[in-house]
Parts: sequence; C-alpha cells; structure tokens
Amino acid sequence: MRDRLTTAKLAIRADDCSLLLHCFGPPHVIVTDKLRSYGAALKVIGNADKQETGRWLNRLENAGQCGQYPDIPTELGKYWSNRMNPALSVASLIVVLASPAFAQENNLRFGLGISSLGTSVEGAYRFNQSFALRGVLAGSDITGRVGTVDGVRYDSNWQLGGFALLADYYTGNSGFRVSGGAFVSGTSFRGTALASPSNPVPIGNTTLTNGETAVVTSEFSRKISPILTVGYDWNIDPRFTLSGEIGGIVTGGLDVSLVSPTVSAADIATEVRNIQNERAVGNLYPYIAITGSFRF
Repeated sequence: MRDRLTTAKLAIRADDCSLLLHCFGPPHVIVTDKLRSYGAALKVIGNADKQETGRWLNRLENAGQCGQYPDIPTELGKYWSNRMNPALSVASLIVVLASPAFAQENNLRFGLGISSLGTSVEGAYRFNQSFALRGVLAGSDITGRVGTVDGVRYDSNWQLGGFALLADYYTGNSGFRVSGGAFVSGTSFRGTALASPSNPVPIGNTTLTNGETAVVTSEFSRKISPILTVGYDWNIDPRFTLSGEIGGIVTGGLDVSLVSPTVSAADIATEVRNIQNERAVGNLYPYIAITGSFRF
C-alpha cells in the first residue's frame, strides 16, 4: 500500500506540472517498468490507459544483454517527433522566420505584386551579395469579356498565369539584377463568335453571316518556356523592398484550334495559319511586373 500511495503522489505531481502542460499538453504515454505498484497508482489517478511498459526499457535491457546499446537520443527524437504538438511546430517556425537574425543571415522575403500575367505572389532567397533564387506565381481569370479581333466580335475567356523559377544575378552593390529561368504556363484563350450580317466572321475563303458559330482556342506552344528579365530592387527600408521588372517569355508560338461546323477543313487550316502568323510577335510574350516585398 505504501508503495502504491508513494507512486501515486509522484505520478500526480508529474501529471500536474504546469510548465510541461503549458508547453506540450497532457502526457500521451507514461512509461514505467512492470512493477505492479505503478499500475495500481495509475488506476488511482485515472491514467491506467496511458501506461506503457517495455517499449523503451526492454530495448535497453535486450541491448544490454547483447553488449550493444541503441542510439538513445535518436530513438527519443523519433518518439518526440511523432508525439510533438503540430501547433507548437508551426509556432516555432514562425518565430524563427520572423527573427531579425534569420532575415539578415538568409535574406528571405515574400511579396505581392501585379504583372502582365495578373496578380503575383513572390518568394526569394538571397544567397549572397550577387545571387538569389526566386519563385513567382501569377495569374488572373477574365471571363465574359466582349472583344474585337480583326473586326470580329468575340465573347472571350482568358486565363493568364503560371509559375516561374528564376535565378537572379545582382551587379555590384546596386539593386540592378538580371534574371533567367523557366516558366510553366497556365495561359489559355477561348473566344466564341456568333455570325450575323452586322458581325461577319471570315474563315479562310468562307464568310459566315447567318447565325453560325466559330470557336477559337489558343495557348502557348511550350508548356515550359525560358524567361529572361531585367529588374531593380529599391530597398525603401531594411524590411520593405519595391521591385520593378521587364522582360519576355519565349513561348515557342501559339497552338491554335478553330471549330466551326459549317466551314471546310481547308478553310479552317488556312485561318489557323493566319492567326498563328499574326499573333506570333517573335514567339515572345512580354513580362512586366511591379512587386512589393517584405523581409521576415
């Protein structure tokens, strides 16, 4: 009885430790050896279901019999990583990223901006005075827009955007940089034209005027395209940077398709070639961006 009560007092004191509870929450497992007094004591305080025996002690005992001992810090680290409160992990990461020492040492920054591909989100890591690695996610969705192309009215849907991974090279001690990398495209266009006497739709050698439809879709020929830019970073204060950038994405041209049930295949092929030639513009899509970045 004395052993049971003594053990119960010790277990209650450990279970009520305010610092441990505050930092890590209540215990998930209470590891003991197989003495019956531990089991009886844990029943008294209502934690019998948390008792675990032999998981760690047997590993040590068995290893001792063989003359080899496990890497105890490694084993405990694995155990702790599985049990650690996820919220505590996230909070720790935020504290580290937000610390001035981390920002000064690693030059990690995030920003928001606007570009010729739509709204952009940017993250950059500067390795040293000359080199940085930057990722840019940009996009916008323009639906239900009525536009005119070569005198023909279209109901158009634009999806602009993609992801760019860029290596930045800074010249000297200035904020001027030259950047190059790869752009993964998510850009596409779809336009629908309804033919009428007031909105004739020419396709090759055929002109539609009586309620026929023509649907045009296009996208960059390259799903992954080279991107080259030049830009400048203006450090307004130690934490905030305003950047401007201009360059181009080498798209490889446009993949165009045209569907109109009443038009011959030959006329459709001719019109597709005309569209590709008119819109190629040297297979280059202009990229312009203005971004405000905050260093954590």
